[in-house]
Amino acid sequence: MNNKINFFTVLLLVCSSNSFASIVPPPMSGHIAVSGNISVPTCKVAAGSTLLNASISMPSIDVDKVKATIVGKAILETLKSFEFKLECDGPVNPKLKFTFEHEEIPDGSKGYDEVIERLIHTTGSGAGISIGLALAEDSGHLVKSGEVLPMSETTDKTGMYYYSLPMSLTSFKNASPVRSGEMNATATVEVIEP
Repeated sequence: MNNKINFFTVLLLVCSSNSFASIVPPPMSGHIAVSGNISVPTCKVAAGSTLLNASISMPSIDVDKVKATIVGKAILETLKSFEFKLECDGPVNPKLKFTFEHEEIPDGSKGYDEVIERLIHTTGSGAGISIGLALAEDSGHLVKSGEVLPMSETTDKTGMYYYSLPMSLTSFKNASPVRSGEMNATATVEVIEP
């Protein structure tokens, strides 16, 4: 999630720098950060319960038609969040399964090839929305679709979150084509064992 600051910073630099004036910008997809939380992950829940069943959709953003001063606002408007929590009634650690599907989008124009590195935080493959889920106490671990997640008791770091990052602009090296077009994804969190 810390990449969001870098994303906006670098994007503004790319859009405002005169040194890239000769590059024709393609339509650039925006950024979605999807977050959820479980307030106390030691809860008594029934197996088979669905905590989250949601779809997200991100429209494409044409940076060529957005002024550099407001491009960050345009991308912020694509932010969406889905929150879910467990109703707690006992010291039981549930096991949760997170599944997702996401559409891939075709190659767009490649005007930014020389200056943009696209980093996808992926638990799937290909371009487009890439949904990841991380436990709050281990935010560096992304799980795969269908993986069962044991929720253990914690003290100050409770819950988990999931997010979607179609791209992260973090440097001007190892350029990849910018993807454009609408992207859609669905996500489900189910209780496997109480």
